[in-house]
Amino acid sequence: MKKYFQLKNIIIGKIDKNHPQSEEINKAVDEFNKAADNAFTSVSKMTNDITSFTDDKRK
Repeated sequence: MKKYFQLKNIIIGKIDKNHPQSEEINKAVDEFNKAADNAFTSVSKMTNDITSFTDDKRK
């Protein structure tokens, strides 16, 4: 996931642990990363399903 954002020129830095909202920020970032991973996994699964379906139709 980090590599994806680096490719998109989004800078991912470390959050200062002394920041008063660092825990909330880290939780939000983790939730976003999980959602993004799930979305990419779903898209990959759909792509594989479509590919296998179209391959079956070609036989």
